[in-house]
Amino acid sequence: VGHRSSVTCTAKSDMSGVVPATVYYEVVAIEDVEVAGRAVEAIKVRFGSNLGKPGDSSYGSYDNHLWFALEEPVIVKRTLDANVTTTTPVGKVSFKESFELVAQSMKPRS
Repeated sequence: VGHRSSVTCTAKSDMSGVVPATVYYEVVAIEDVEVAGRAVEAIKVRFGSNLGKPGDSSYGSYDNHLWFALEEPVIVKRTLDANVTTTTPVGKVSFKESFELVAQSMKPRS
């Protein structure tokens, strides 16, 4: 817990050109996630990217959280928050996306 890393690079697309980007991850905590009515101990990892800055041809962020169960090699929860603006042939387009997924069972499907 507490381990983090990031790398700065450039992102390139035909429509938006080149913009600075930072990709990161961080081991956040060990937390319980409720799955099928019971607490499942999981390690929470945050990863995502920051793209450009307001005024650049593309800018915004993607912020993901994943909870990996410690008892089985499975993701028991995931969240995403994204907010991005980019240049397109019809002008600037923005989108926002947020969701949360939680496993309903620890039993594999057959």
